[in-house]
Amino acid sequence: METNGRYGWTGKLLEVDLSERTYSARETEDYTNRFIGGKGVGGRIYWDNLTAGKDAFHEDSPLILMTGPLAATPAPSGSRWLICGKSPSLYPECFASANLGGSFGAQLKKAGYDGLIIKGKSCDTTYLLITDGKLEFRRASHLNGLPVSATMRAIQNEVGKKVGIVTTGIGGENRVRFATVATDAGGSGSVGFGAIMGSKNLKAIAVRGSGVIPVAHPDTIRSIRQKIKRMTGEGYFNLYGSPAPLAETEVVKKIQCRGCSQGCWRSLYRTTSGEEGIRKCQSSFFYTLWDKRAHGDLSQATFLATSFANDYSLCTMELPGVLIWLEQCIENGIIS
Repeated sequence: METNGRYGWTGKLLEVDLSERTYSARETEDYTNRFIGGKGVGGRIYWDNLTAGKDAFHEDSPLILMTGPLAATPAPSGSRWLICGKSPSLYPECFASANLGGSFGAQLKKAGYDGLIIKGKSCDTTYLLITDGKLEFRRASHLNGLPVSATMRAIQNEVGKKVGIVTTGIGGENRVRFATVATDAGGSGSVGFGAIMGSKNLKAIAVRGSGVIPVAHPDTIRSIRQKIKRMTGEGYFNLYGSPAPLAETEVVKKIQCRGCSQGCWRSLYRTTSGEEGIRKCQSSFFYTLWDKRAHGDLSQATFLATSFANDYSLCTMELPGVLIWLEQCIENGIIS
């Protein structure tokens, strides 16, 4: 992949028009000399394409996926990327961003692009496949109604296992305003970007690349990674002990995002009934209050509730409020 002497960037942004099924490239350098990182560049692109008076679901509202200069390099936390645009879950609707891990950001860079700018609305359900600078618009009607995990498996069966995927589930398809997007390694992004994908009839984006992102001082980066490993051992596993215990489950193995030099509590768990899923941080525990009420103590229901939320692309930060509201509706006789 030609980088023209750039470090940390490919130099290209991919702009996609779903309505016209066309795409073109623009120069990353138009932004990187003035704005820092993927969030700075993404914010400026949003400003340049601001759709005043049009809501988040309008086809002219851009959905922006951005990497940063560390993505796909050996730098610590080089797996991180973000998605940004006008959020349908905020009132009033305004700019927001969500930060994710997994392999999607690194694969996008290796495929030749620092970011994606997606506009328009497909006439039918579509997913995008990006391979080393080439884009395909693929029909995805067979993916309609599929949860996140089944969608990822279906796409991998079609294009191969070694692909970074970002997708949404049934909540996103139905424009639930707090619908999430999901990527591999259990990555999830909130503030309603799954609903924006649904509004554009965009089920998923799959990307794979073989390029190499040059860095100015590779030996220095290698030294920094080694120092971090010496300081933290196995990351949070070493700093804070074992992964968070979940009732009626066991840890199968650790899961790390691509190129992570530190590691966190992200792990593959298995319940006593054989259900498996990746868990980390807050999302693992959002259902504990209702689990205790129903069973007297925590059970695998807490684990399964998170699985349902992830598969249906429903934000676990929002669901407790929805459940409390639902209880109030029942207590006041609004629903049975």
